[in-house]
Amino acid sequence: KTLQEHARVIHDNSQLAHQRVQDQLQEEKMLREESGRSVQRQVDTSARNYENERQRLAKTVHDAVTHMSERTASAQTISKRLQEESSEVKRLALRLQEEAAFGLKNLAEKMEE
Repeated sequence: KTLQEHARVIHDNSQLAHQRVQDQLQEEKMLREESGRSVQRQVDTSARNYENERQRLAKTVHDAVTHMSERTASAQTISKRLQEESSEVKRLALRLQEEAAFGLKNLAEKMEE
C-alpha cells in the first residue's frame, strides 16, 4: 500500500509537472503569436506610411512639372508675341523710312521747280 501511495504521488507530481510545462508552452506560443501580430502591425503601418508618402511626393512632383510646363508655355507665348511685335515695329520703321525718303525726294523736286 505504501508503495502504491508512493507511486501514486510520483504519478500525480509527474502529471502536475507535465501540465505546468504544457501551460508554459501554451503561454510562450501565445506570446510569440502576439509578438508576431505586433510586428506585422508595425510592418503594415510602415508600408502604409511609405505608400502614402510615395503618393504625396509623386503628386508634388507631378504638380511641379505641370506648373513648370504651364509657365514655359506662357513664356514661349510672350516670347513669340514680342518677336511678332518686333517684326511689326521693324516693318513700320522701314515703311516710315521709305515714306520719309519719298517725302524728301518730293520736297527736293518741288524746290528745284
